[in-house]
Amino acid sequence: MSCPELSIRAAAEEQPEVTALITPGLRLSYRELAERASKRQTTAHAVIEATNELDTALAIYAQLEQGRPFALIQHGLPAEQRRGLTAQMQHCSLDDGLVVCTSGSSGSPKGVQLSSSALVASARASAQRLPWQAGDRWLCALPLAHVGGLSILLRCLIERQCA
Repeated sequence: MSCPELSIRAAAEEQPEVTALITPGLRLSYRELAERASKRQTTAHAVIEATNELDTALAIYAQLEQGRPFALIQHGLPAEQRRGLTAQMQHCSLDDGLVVCTSGSSGSPKGVQLSSSALVASARASAQRLPWQAGDRWLCALPLAHVGGLSILLRCLIERQCA
């Protein structure tokens, strides 16, 4: 799954001092994010309990960098649903970028597999329809366990811009 568009290391080589992420009280460049993400341990088929904290973003960047599929689950997901998603992760091929949960509007949330190529295509389509202007930033107001929140991180990474 590892591809240059989703590589925090490649972003750091291309734009080392560009501000990549702003959180309350912290502003990190791509170089700083890559350094922090490189210190994270990754596992095949990781299940990441996502918050909107820096730690979750680093876990996502590290998994993407290593080309390891992962699942994002909402913080506090009930144990039964967590077990089901963890079991589903064991069946992901290396081409699958990640598993995200549906909203569960018709029952329990289910995992949906998204390939790395789908993630890149989505970010590229967004950039085409909403071109970047000088000084633009994406505000991540949705949980990172949801496609809408995760898309913000990925759009910025792929375009080497700031979230």
